[in-house]
Amino acid sequence: MEKTFTRLYNGAAFCANCANCPVVDLMLEDGMVRLSDPAQPERGSFAMTAEEYNTLLKNAKSVE
Repeated sequence: MEKTFTRLYNGAAFCANCANCPVVDLMLEDGMVRLSDPAQPERGSFAMTAEEYNTLLKNAKSVE
């Protein structure tokens, strides 16, 4: 059975020449957040809980 998800972020929406833009999906069944690059699925993905993801967003510093 394929999991259902909500796309939280699609890097392609912010990149003019996007070839390898990341996406962030919330897996609805288990509340896990997955970061991945659809253009390079062989590189895998990174998963964390929604709570961990929200903590990351709240506390991460911007890279300039």
